[in-house]
Amino acid sequence: MFLLLVFFVGFMTGLLGFGDGGIMLSALTSLFLLQNMPVENIVHLALGISMAAFITPSFSSLNAQPSQHAVFLKTVKNMAPDIIMGTFIASLFVSQISAFYLALFF
Repeated sequence: MFLLLVFFVGFMTGLLGFGDGGIMLSALTSLFLLQNMPVENIVHLALGISMAAFITPSFSSLNAQPSQHAVFLKTVKNMAPDIIMGTFIASLFVSQISAFYLALFF
């Protein structure tokens, strides 16, 4: 079931340019509910998996963009520490939020 979801989301992302947040998050939440997972963990788990799906395309983009001179590397180097710090702070914040409010927001 999860493999079908990955193929569908990948197809929709390639075809329409969206899929990870709009489709995968909803589908994962539904699949986890069907598997009787603890409700308080479902949204956190779905968000984590959805965000992890960005890792491979991000590295692919990281290799392709500079070769086309589409990125100002000096700007990226200046922003990198703030992005990393923001990621950790946001992760700590989200881990403290109730699943109910996360489900409302996402």
